[in-house]
This record gives sequence, C-alpha cells and structure tokens, in this order.
Amino acid sequence: MKDRILGNWHFLRIFRMAIGVLLSIQAFMVPDYLFAAFGIFISATALFNIGCCGVGGCAVPGKKKQEFAEPEYEEVASKEKA
Repeated sequence: MKDRILGNWHFLRIFRMAIGVLLSIQAFMVPDYLFAAFGIFISATALFNIGCCGVGGCAVPGKKKQEFAEPEYEEVASKEKA
C-alpha cells in the first residue's frame, strides 16, 4: 500500500490531486458538502492511484523480467550415404 501511495507519480496523477484538493477547498468555502465529497473522491483516486473502475482499472503493472532456462543441445551424428 505504501508503494502504491508513494510511487509512480506522473503529471496526470499530480494534476488529478491538485484538481481534487482545489475542488474540496472551494466546496468547503461555499458550504456545498456534496461538491466537497466529489473533491475528496477525486483526491483519493489520485492518492491511491485508482480509477473509477477499481484498483487495477487505470494503473498498468510494471513488467516482470522472466528468467528462462538455457536450453541444452545434443549433437546428433548424421549417417552419410555411400
């Protein structure tokens, strides 16, 4: 969870967080609590790097390097025709 919050910050994630915080501040200044809930929701999706589709909806998992075993070759003797 700590890795999800602290890692992979890119421009759009920072932008979503800024929009969410600004919406929340504006909503609390003009007592509109439904609008504040929307701003908190937008901030939470940016903070936890989730989308509206769920945890894996928008984030692309990192590539895992696969280890392949080196194949063993066997030399085959050919039969020559006389």
